[in-house]
Amino acid sequence: MEKSQRSVLVCDFDNTLTAEDTTQLLLDAGGRSSSDVAQLFANYSASLKACLDEVHASKTSVPTERCHGYDTFQSHSRMSVVEGQFLKGIAADHFASLGQRVRWRPGALHTLRHTCLPVAIISTNFSGELIQAALRTNAPDLHVEIHSNHLEFEHGLSTGKLLSTVQTNSDKLGVLQSMAFDHTVYVGDSLGDLLPLLHASVGIMMGRDPHLTAVLGACQLVTQPLPSYSAATHRRGTILQTESWQEIDTFLKRFVPV
Repeated sequence: MEKSQRSVLVCDFDNTLTAEDTTQLLLDAGGRSSSDVAQLFANYSASLKACLDEVHASKTSVPTERCHGYDTFQSHSRMSVVEGQFLKGIAADHFASLGQRVRWRPGALHTLRHTCLPVAIISTNFSGELIQAALRTNAPDLHVEIHSNHLEFEHGLSTGKLLSTVQTNSDKLGVLQSMAFDHTVYVGDSLGDLLPLLHASVGIMMGRDPHLTAVLGACQLVTQPLPSYSAATHRRGTILQTESWQEIDTFLKRFVPV
C-alpha cells in the first residue's frame, strides 16, 4: 500500500468486522466428515485452554513475551488443519456463495464504505479468497487491501495446502509495521490482535474479549472507552474499547487526519 494519504484504517476480519468466526464456513465446505470436524474443534478447544492457562500464569508484563506461546499455538492449530486436509476439495467457484453467508457486525460495512481513509484487512483467516468474496458480495465497489492466507488450488479445487503469510499475532504486527503511513488506526477483537493494537497510532478493541482484557490488565496497559478519546492526551499503547462500529465511524470522521 503506497503512502498516498497520512492515515490508514486497518482491521482484523473474524469477529471484528464479522459477527462470528468464519472458519466453520470453510470447514463445512471441505471434504472431511462432520464428526472429523467436531473432533478438530474439540482438540482445538483443549489446546487453546492449555495455551491460555500458560498465558495468564505468566509473570512477565512484556506483551511480546506473553504472546510467544499464543503465537506457537496459532501456528500449530493451522498445521493440524492443513495436515488433516480439512480444507481440501473446495471449488474455487464456491466462494461466491460462501461470501454471501458471512454475517457482518452492524455498521462495519457502512464504515468501510464511507471512510475517506484507505482500508486494509490483516487476518489469520485460512482463506483470503473468502474475505474477498464476502466483500465482493456486499461492497463490490469497495477497494480493500487484504493481507491473509490463501488456499492452494489445482484444476479449480483446493488441495488442502495453505499459502501462509499471516499465521500469528507477530505476523500481523509485521504487516502493520510495513505500512508506510504517518497515522494507523487498528481495530481488533482478540488476544491475537494484541501486538498490532499496541503498535498502532490508535488501537481500538472491538468487544470485550476476556483473555485480551486479562492480558492488558496483567501488563498494566491502559484501556478507555472510545468516546473518551482526546487527541491531546492519547498515547500510543493506550487501547480504546468499543462495542460499536457506529462509534468507530464517528471517531474516524472527527479525529483522524486524512
